[in-house]
Amino acid sequence: DGKSHPAHTKAMKRAVGVVLPMMVRVEAEGTENLDKADGAVVYAYDHPSMLEPLINYKEIDRDSRSMAKKQLFVGPMGKLATWMGAFPVDRDQPGSTPMAHSIEVLEQGKAISIAPSGGTHHDAKTIPALRLGAAAMAVKGHADSIVPMVYDYHPADAKAVHGHERLAGRLAAGALTGTLAAAAVVGAPVVAAVVGGAALGASLGGALAGHFVHGEVKMDEVKKLGARIGGGLLGAAAAAGLATLAVVALPAAPVLGVAAAAAGGWGILRLARGFRNRDVAHLVVGKPIAVQPYVDQYGPEKAVTELTRDLHEEMGHIKERMTGVPYDPNAPAIQEGHSKPQQA
Repeated sequence: DGKSHPAHTKAMKRAVGVVLPMMVRVEAEGTENLDKADGAVVYAYDHPSMLEPLINYKEIDRDSRSMAKKQLFVGPMGKLATWMGAFPVDRDQPGSTPMAHSIEVLEQGKAISIAPSGGTHHDAKTIPALRLGAAAMAVKGHADSIVPMVYDYHPADAKAVHGHERLAGRLAAGALTGTLAAAAVVGAPVVAAVVGGAALGASLGGALAGHFVHGEVKMDEVKKLGARIGGGLLGAAAAAGLATLAVVALPAAPVLGVAAAAAGGWGILRLARGFRNRDVAHLVVGKPIAVQPYVDQYGPEKAVTELTRDLHEEMGHIKERMTGVPYDPNAPAIQEGHSKPQQA
């Protein structure tokens, strides 16, 4: 029906809390502004990648629905998006349902998360021109405020990486190597071959798959994670099979088992290093922008335009502080062809 139907919220929050750290480190500041925004709120977020909806879902601790492109609502991914409170929109021909539902949600005193740019953008160091939809739903839905949420992604600082992660990786590699080597010596070289080969194959297969998809899917960590997992499973199966054949078919099985154990430990070290070096997602939540003063000063129709311009400027200045790229006040704040708000 084109509306949001969140379900299994506690389970979904836990799942996102487990999966998200596998893809990116989240460093959030200004989150107290999320708590300051009571009542009906529009969370207007910067959208340079596919990760922001997941981060928003984790950070916003209230009933917040979200608008997402209709292409996501297919198969298991569509079911998960629905459970997370998302509802579909056709970006090219949005129709009246998405706006009408957004207004309905806001009139119930709930929240809406929306990317006012209308989709992802790949110049992650600046804020692109915005559409009027976020401001329009805020005005028409009598929202109390719009909260800007701005993102920047950068590589992890190796010096700042927590030492316990490095230590944990080394301990895991050492424990695996020692256990498998002992198994090989005492008469279970096949076990050492299977497990050691699988660890090595998972490391190499995942890295190879991630390398190929990196060039095809810019800033799409969700697809990259899927590719790494798929490549890792394939690599694990292939390497485990080859190592087992070598141990069974060749002489000196214990020696080969110990070698497989060492290779598996090296694979674990590679996996741990990849985990430590994942990018940082830096989120800054700006102060809530009250909506009613714009309506009082400009009237409902012009309020949408002025609110969008000020939202762009606020997000732009936040991005400037994050990236060091100066905000250009002469850059278009509103996308061409979107000078009039969508009708509900």
